[in-house]
Amino acid sequence: EVEDFLTRALLGLALEVGQEVVAVGMDLEGFAVGLVALLQLRDDVRLALGDEFSRGRRGLLPWKWARTRLEKNFNYWIATTRPDGGPHAMAVWGVWFKDAFYFSTGRESRKARNLAVDPRCVVHTESGKEAVIVEGVTKEVAERSLPRRLGELYYAKYKFKLDPSLGPIFAVRPRVAFAFIESKEFTTTATRWRFRA
Repeated sequence: EVEDFLTRALLGLALEVGQEVVAVGMDLEGFAVGLVALLQLRDDVRLALGDEFSRGRRGLLPWKWARTRLEKNFNYWIATTRPDGGPHAMAVWGVWFKDAFYFSTGRESRKARNLAVDPRCVVHTESGKEAVIVEGVTKEVAERSLPRRLGELYYAKYKFKLDPSLGPIFAVRPRVAFAFIESKEFTTTATRWRFRA
């Protein structure tokens, strides 16, 4: 009976991720090996599909949930790396627009100088209660490439013009994002997404 139960459990999980598994009367060790392989695959599927895979899965957060908080947040934390490898974190204003985070800073600011050496950074929403963390790569945006709508969103939020003459404007393109709700639901809401480079 135990072997039949293990087989059915593994086949059920395989069906979830669209994989075929040949598993008849397996023992506990065989089940464990198959389960680890399928869980790794299921994680890859969830990471690749994000919102689509989260839909209907109890507890996992849809990408729309994270995107809404990135759009509505007022202050953000950005972490960069100094040339000597040391960390640097600073609060910034910014706008999440069309799957990227835009912010400006002084050309000689610590974060701008850090990004000139290593364009990778981490962006975090202000609250840890409904946290969204984005790991990505920055690129300076030329003034002629700035969408008008971006400036409108920035001014509506801060009553301040996003002005390239005051300093460079960077776009952070996400590579990985994490989110969770700080509560008893933490272990079920912790969600990760991966983005194509």
